[in-house]
Amino acid sequence: MRLQRLIFFVSLSLALPASSFAGGTSGQTGIGFLVTDISTSLNLRIWSSENMTIEPTFSFSRIFPKNSGSLASYQMGLGIAAHWKPGEDLRPYIGGRISFDIASFNDETYADIAFSPVFGAEYFFSDHFSVGGEFQVIFVFTDDTFSPALLATNATYIQPAQALTVQLYF
Repeated sequence: MRLQRLIFFVSLSLALPASSFAGGTSGQTGIGFLVTDISTSLNLRIWSSENMTIEPTFSFSRIFPKNSGSLASYQMGLGIAAHWKPGEDLRPYIGGRISFDIASFNDETYADIAFSPVFGAEYFFSDHFSVGGEFQVIFVFTDDTFSPALLATNATYIQPAQALTVQLYF
C-alpha cells in the first residue's frame, strides 16, 4: 500500500507545473533528513552541477533490550543522483546510495553494507527549502559472523523502501 501511495505521489507531482523557484543550483548546499520506515539519516546535499548531487549521510541509533546490554548502530553513506528540469520547482532524479552499518552489541562489532538504486522527486517550496519522495530497492549484505540489525549471518536481503526527504539550503 505504501508503494502505491508513493507511486501516486511521484506521478501526481510530475504532472504539476513547476517554474517559479530555482532551487538546486550548482554550488548550493543543503542540510536535511532522509526518513524511511526503518531509519532517519542526517544528510548533506551538495549540488556539484545543475543536474548532479552528492549526498553524504549519517545516522546513529541505540537500543536497550530488556534482558541484555545495548545495541549501538552507526550508519555512514554516500548518495549520487542525476536530476532533471534545472531551474524548475519539481526536480525528478535517479541515482544510487551505498551505506555501511557498523553495529556494536555485547562487546562485539559487526558491519553490514547496503546498495540501493533510487528514484524520486524533490519539490522546491522556495530557493532554500524542499521536500521530496523517493523509492529505493535496498540490497543488504550482512556481516560474515552476525548482523544484529537483521538477525542473520552472511545473508543477502533485498527490500523495497520509501523515503521522505526534507532539505534546508543555504
